[in-house]
Amino acid sequence: MEKKYQIFISSTYKDLVSEREKVRDVILSMYHFPIGMEMFNAADEEQWEIIKETIDSSDYYVLIIGKRYGSMIPDGKPDAGMSYTEKEYRYAVANGIPVLTFIKRNSAVTADKMDTEPERIVKLEALVNEITGNREADWFENIDELGTKVTLALLKQMNRKKRPGWVRGDRFDVDASINELITLSQRVRELTDENEKLKALSISRKPALNVSVQFVGTIDEPLEVDEEDVNAEGDEELPITETIQRCQVPESGYFGSVESMSPDDVPDEVKDLVTQEIIDDYNSKLPEKKAIDEYDERMRIYNEIRKNGQRLDFIISNDGTAKATDINITLEFPKSFIIMKRSEAETMAEPKKPKMPTNPIDEAMMQRQILEKSGAHLQKLLRYMGDSYAGLSFAQPKSLSVDAALIARDYSTDWSVEINGQKVNIWSHDLLHTYTQTADSLCIIPMETGTFTVKVSVMCEEYIQPEESELEIVVE
Repeated sequence: MEKKYQIFISSTYKDLVSEREKVRDVILSMYHFPIGMEMFNAADEEQWEIIKETIDSSDYYVLIIGKRYGSMIPDGKPDAGMSYTEKEYRYAVANGIPVLTFIKRNSAVTADKMDTEPERIVKLEALVNEITGNREADWFENIDELGTKVTLALLKQMNRKKRPGWVRGDRFDVDASINELITLSQRVRELTDENEKLKALSISRKPALNVSVQFVGTIDEPLEVDEEDVNAEGDEELPITETIQRCQVPESGYFGSVESMSPDDVPDEVKDLVTQEIIDDYNSKLPEKKAIDEYDERMRIYNEIRKNGQRLDFIISNDGTAKATDINITLEFPKSFIIMKRSEAETMAEPKKPKMPTNPIDEAMMQRQILEKSGAHLQKLLRYMGDSYAGLSFAQPKSLSVDAALIARDYSTDWSVEINGQKVNIWSHDLLHTYTQTADSLCIIPMETGTFTVKVSVMCEEYIQPEESELEIVVE
C-alpha cells in the first residue's frame, strides 16, 4: 500500500521564511504532508502540548538552522532559557522521530539575519556542535540547494526507516484485517491453553532445593562435625539463626618494645668488650617503627583469622521430585565479615617477625663468664666457634612454610565456590532428588559483635525465578 508521510518542519521563523517555504513545496511535490510552527503560537507555552502531539504524529522531522537561536522560554517556566526550536528538536530526538538537519553556511547569511547577543550566539554554537557531532547534518548555500538536499535526504530516510504514515481508507482491506485479528486471537488462546498444560506438568515434577548451614569450629580448633546438627533433610527452612563466639584480638604489641642502647647501659664489667662502635652498629640494625607496625598489623589479621575464622559448611539438599541442574547459590554477607577460602585460612603461615640484632651486652656478659670459668682452653674454643655461637643463641624461629599443593587443595569436588568481596557464589552441575551434598570450602571472620543478616538466593535451570531467604548470624 502506498503511504503518505507527515513531515514536521522546524526552524526559527523570520530569518528562514523562504527556506521553510522551499521545504514545504518540496514535501508537497513528493505528495506528502508538511506541517510546522505556522499553525501555532510558538511563544505560547500552553500550545506546547499541541506541538508535542503534532510531533508525535509526524513520521519525520526536518530542522533548518540559520544564524539565529530563536525565541527563548521565559524564566519561571520549564526549560527556561532554551529556545522553542531547540526544545522541539530535543523532543523529537527523545521520542525516536527520524531527524534531518540542514544548516545554512555562514557565508550565505546576511548581517540582518544574525544574532548579536553573546548569550544567544553561544547557545546556537553549542547546539550546532552537538548536532554535527552526534548525527549527520547537511550544509547549504541557497534555497535551491536546500530543496535538492531535502528531497534526497527524505527519500533515503523513507527507504531506510519505515514509518507508520497514512493510507487511504479505500486501499485498506478492513474485512481481511478483521479476519486476521480473529485468527491471531484464536491462536493466542490456543497457545495460552498449551502453556498452562505444560506449566502444570512442570509443577508436578520439579526440584526443591533447601540450603542449611553449620559452623564446625574456628581455624585453630580441630575439625569435628556433629552429624546430628546437620540439617541434611531440609526440615528447617531459612531463616536460621546461628550464634558464634568472637575472641578479642589485641590491636598491637606483638613485637614488643624496641629501645636503642647507649654507653650508660653497659655494665662496668664489660665496658672493655662493648665499645661505642659496637653500640652504634647494634642501634643501626634495630627494626624501624614502620616495619614493627606492619608486623603488628599482619599479626593482628593473622590472629583474627586463626582465632575467629569460622569454618562454614553449606548443606544443599534436593527434596523435590526432579533433578536440579545448573544450580547457583548466592550468599551476600554484611561488611562486618571477612570472607575467604577455608584452605587459605587453614594453611596461612604466621607473619615473619622483623629480625632483632644480637644484644652486645648479653653477648659480652656470656663471653666474660666463659673466660672467667674456663680459662684459656674455652677462650680458644670460643675463637674457633666465632660468631656462629652467638647466632645460635639468639636466632629467631623460622616461619612455617606450606607446600603449594596443600594451599591449593579443594575441599569439595562436587561444588565450585567463588568469592567476590562480600558475595559468595556456589555452583554445581546437578543434584538428584532426595540427594544431599555439602560445600565446605568457606571461612568467615566476624570483625565485630552484633546480629547480622546474610541474604541467600537459590536458582537452578528448573526454577522460573530465584528463591530468596535470609540467614541470621549472632556474633557474641
